[in-house]
Amino acid sequence: MEHEPVGTRLALILAGGELFAEFGLDGTSVRAIAEKADANIAAINYHFGSKENLYTEVLRYAVLRGTGLRPSVLLKDNEERLTTPAGIAQILRQIVKEWFASYFSPDQPRWFGRVLVRSLLDPTPSLQEILKEIFEPDQQAVRAIIRRANPAMSEQQARLWAYSLTGQVAFYEFCRVPILMTMQKDNYDKAFIDAAAEHTAALTIAGLGLPQPGDRIDGTTHEKPES
Repeated sequence: MEHEPVGTRLALILAGGELFAEFGLDGTSVRAIAEKADANIAAINYHFGSKENLYTEVLRYAVLRGTGLRPSVLLKDNEERLTTPAGIAQILRQIVKEWFASYFSPDQPRWFGRVLVRSLLDPTPSLQEILKEIFEPDQQAVRAIIRRANPAMSEQQARLWAYSLTGQVAFYEFCRVPILMTMQKDNYDKAFIDAAAEHTAALTIAGLGLPQPGDRIDGTTHEKPES
C-alpha cells in the first residue's frame, strides 16, 4: 500500500473488515464500525470520506496483505528465468506458493478471505476499483508468464489458463467450510496448505508442458519415471 495505515485509520479498516465480512456493505453501519474500532463516529468521514470509501480501503488492504509477492513484481524482476521452460515453471510455482501461503496462512485474519468472497457475490463500485488497480495487472502478468511457455498461444487462451490457475486457488477459499468439515478439522494446517499448493502448481505446469521443478514445497524431489 502506498501509505501504511496506522492508528485510528488502521483500527477502522480492521473493524470494518470484520463487520463487512460478516454483514456486507449494506448490512454494516458506520456506528457499528466506530464502536468496534473504539473511535468517534465522525472519524470514518474524517479518514475516508464515506463508508463506501472505507469499504474500498478494506478490500485494498485485504488483497495487498493477502497476496504476498505479486505476479507483476515477479514478471518484472525475473526476465532471465523467464527465458527457459524450467525458469517459467519455477516462477509459476512460486506464484502459487505465494498465493497459498498468504491467503491460507493460519496467521492470516479469517475475514480477509471472507470479505473478498462476499465482495464477489455482492459487487460494488469498490470491487471494480480494486479489480482495475490490482487484480487485472496481476492477471496480465500471469498471462504474460504463461505465454512465455507457448508464444503461439492466443491472448484468449492465456486468459483462460490464468483464470484456471486463479480459480484453483480460489476454490480452497470458496469451499473452505465443506473442505474442513470433510477433513474434520477447524483450520487448514501447514501440511495441507503446502500439499494443495504443490498439487495446484504441478497441474498447471504439467498442462503447459513445462518441466516440473526439482525441489518440492515439502523438501522432497521429483523423480523422473523410468523410460
